[in-house]
Amino acid sequence: MTRVLFLQPKPYFERLGVDFSRLEFEADFGIISLRQFQKNVSRYDAVVNCIDHSLFCRAICILAEKVGIPSILIMDGVFEWENSISNPYLKKIGVQLLSPVSYSNAMVVDKGLQNYLSKTGVNSSMYSSNESVVKPVSKGDMQASVLITTANNPYFNEAEKERLCDLLERVISELVSMGVSFKFRIYDDYLKSRFSIAGSENITGGAFEDIVTKFSCVISTPSTIVQTSMELGIPVAILDYRDSPVFLNSGWRIHGSIDLKSTLASILEPDEDRMRFQSNCISSRSANKVLGEMVDLRCVSIKVEDDNLLQSPFVFSLEYPIRKLILFVRRHFKKTFQGLLTGLKK
Repeated sequence: MTRVLFLQPKPYFERLGVDFSRLEFEADFGIISLRQFQKNVSRYDAVVNCIDHSLFCRAICILAEKVGIPSILIMDGVFEWENSISNPYLKKIGVQLLSPVSYSNAMVVDKGLQNYLSKTGVNSSMYSSNESVVKPVSKGDMQASVLITTANNPYFNEAEKERLCDLLERVISELVSMGVSFKFRIYDDYLKSRFSIAGSENITGGAFEDIVTKFSCVISTPSTIVQTSMELGIPVAILDYRDSPVFLNSGWRIHGSIDLKSTLASILEPDEDRMRFQSNCISSRSANKVLGEMVDLRCVSIKVEDDNLLQSPFVFSLEYPIRKLILFVRRHFKKTFQGLLTGLKK
């Protein structure tokens, strides 16, 4: 029976759309040392990782490749160049996402990254993390209004922040001038303060999939939000305020040199050709389907450029048990909090 090692706890993969009850192979979870992996390496037919910035998990995948076992990265969202090099946390731990690429296979959600990785020799396929999302909503269920939203961390320096604010100011002003209604879904405190976004104008509660279906179009910074909206058949405009390489595409883009009124009019009454382009930017293939194909492929040889972590077989990490503990604490406190609320309502 095929056996696959998943390097993070089970819930990490379930939230990416992996349904373990329907997989046609056995699954093991977690490992705490390279020596432990080397001892049991013959048990596994593939290794799966969903956190690329973990140096320990990269080391496991590199070791797997060296002994002929395919490694699979499941990207948990879209790849954004600036985030991969400028995110403060990644800078602190000295890691750049997908640099080097330590996997022979990758499951991704954006077509730009699929093309990029394929050119580097990685077997790359697009997948949808939520099969139920890939069902376009009925236009009759939508309001004739715009949802303006951003990634949780939409800027990494003052220059980016000001460029983003300039674009948002233009968009808001033009929508007001056109008499088009709009609301926000923004968590960044500075943006909320600068644009006086509060109360019912800022919809921060509820699942994004449930909120976005009430709007006729979305304007967003580069984010997985864009991909989810396109999967629902909603026209999306991406705010362009960086000069870094672009991996994520949608039917519309908003930057400083466009005729903004014309662009907004176009997205409110979406052009069919652009919507077809959007449809081509997404995948309707489930995580299980793509993962099963990659496990069956066995090993695709790649050249690993950096294997410094493999110099000692005793590399050890408590990352997996710590992640399990965090998940336990979150579940426990969530149940406790819900119990308290129920008690208060009685």
